[in-house]
Amino acid sequence: MHEIRAGQRYFGKPDPEYRSIGMPPVESERTVRLFDVLRRVGAKFIYTYDLGDSWKHAIVLEKQLPVDPNAKYPACTDGRLACQPEDCGGIPGFYDLVEAITDPKHEGHEELRDWHWR
Repeated sequence: MHEIRAGQRYFGKPDPEYRSIGMPPVESERTVRLFDVLRRVGAKFIYTYDLGDSWKHAIVLEKQLPVDPNAKYPACTDGRLACQPEDCGGIPGFYDLVEAITDPKHEGHEELRDWHWR
C-alpha cells in the first residue's frame, strides 16, 4: 500500500470506509495528472511507500523542460541514492542491512548480502 500527499490533498485508491472513520478524502491516483499537482518549480508531494514501514519520499519539481515530441513520457532525468530493498524492515532494518552487507565480519553478512542481491 502507498499514499501520495500534496499539501492537504491525498491521492491513492479511494475507499468509502476512509470517510466513515474520519480520514480525509482520497482522490483517485488514476485520474489526477502530475502537472495538476506540481504546478510550479519548487512544488512537492510526499510519496509514502509501504505504509507498514513508512518509507517517505519527497518528490520535488526542480525545473520544467521543454516537451520533446520524440520522447516517451514520463521520463526520469536524474536521481540521487538508491531505494531501499523490499521488506527490509523500515529505516532501522535498512541501517542494519547496510551495516551487515558492508562488514564482511558481521554475522549476517553473507545471508543478507545474498538476500539483497537476489
